[in-house]
Amino acid sequence: MNQVAEAGKSHAQEILNIIAPFKSFTAMLTEADSSILAPNVQDLSVQVDQMIHAHNENLRRGLAGMWAMHYNMLQCAAEERVAKKLKGQEMELIKMAHENEQLEEMLSNCRAEAQRLFGRNKKLEELVSHFRADGQNLSGRLKSTEQLVTSLRGELRTAMSEGPNPGRQEDDAESSYVDRERDFSVNLECKVCESRLATVMLWPCCHVCICPRCEVNRAEATRCCPVCRTHATTSFRVHLPLN
Repeated sequence: MNQVAEAGKSHAQEILNIIAPFKSFTAMLTEADSSILAPNVQDLSVQVDQMIHAHNENLRRGLAGMWAMHYNMLQCAAEERVAKKLKGQEMELIKMAHENEQLEEMLSNCRAEAQRLFGRNKKLEELVSHFRADGQNLSGRLKSTEQLVTSLRGELRTAMSEGPNPGRQEDDAESSYVDRERDFSVNLECKVCESRLATVMLWPCCHVCICPRCEVNRAEATRCCPVCRTHATTSFRVHLPLN
């Protein structure tokens, strides 16, 4: 914009410089011989000089007005271009700010999702650890049960190889007698407390002669059958038809 204004100003100055060097008609006459001119000719030359001077002033003013108008037009156009460019940049900044807000919201959602997944992963790890411990516990119990089954099978084979014991058969008949006339129903009393029903079979004597509560309360050193006084290695709950 400044370059255009300077160019217009230089152009107007060139026009004025071209007009200024020309001498007036009266100046040329007076340079020739002013003494031979009549007074009326001198007056006419003064009027011509005034007219030329007035014309120069009008021309200078017109050129100055044209230059000012052209300068204003250039300035307005430049201001419009600058305003349009600033508006475009402002819209671009608004768009970038909106995109930045969207990205921040997405980042916040991603962080929340990551925290949720981290917590869920931690809970799953705790569950896996718990299930692993339960599996190890169940594996240990399974091994113990397998050992117990193996031991019971060995004792059963031993008992079958030794043959029947008359004294034990009498004790069995005394402790677990079943009356066939009563539809296979039995009614046994605990040999320890003599008040509750005996539903626990002791091994290896196979006497059903003790209730579950007395079986739990018995000491390890006195785990003997109250009928035959045989040391009981283990015990089983039995389900019998009762009155």
